[in-house]
Amino acid sequence: MSEPTTPDGPVTDADQGGPGRTTIAPRVVERLAVAAAREVDSTAAGRGGLGGLVRGRLPRASATIAGQTSKVEVQVGATWPDGLAGVAARVRDHVSERIRTLSGIEVTSVDVTVAEIVSARDLTPRVQ
Repeated sequence: MSEPTTPDGPVTDADQGGPGRTTIAPRVVERLAVAAAREVDSTAAGRGGLGGLVRGRLPRASATIAGQTSKVEVQVGATWPDGLAGVAARVRDHVSERIRTLSGIEVTSVDVTVAEIVSARDLTPRVQ
């Protein structure tokens, strides 16, 4: 018995309502990257007030996707006095792992920019 065909060629699983193609938009990867960056110790939401209105809140991310791979750029705020290289490395590793785990997309690079330093003292609520 021959394989079923369509005018365009053999019938595929997608033609029969079976497994098809899943497309993940860059915006989804960007949101995963932001959420993952927030999970890392020593990162802080930065750019409150007027600076936040003009330049945007932190963390933020941009992503490009090619097939099943992605390149990600993340901007974060770091807490003082934590070492910036260590913070960036933890963000890089965690963002890559979370995107791979949650989306199945392999991350080829994560460029991390520490865009702001926030004093740990400023993060603790003050008692009046």
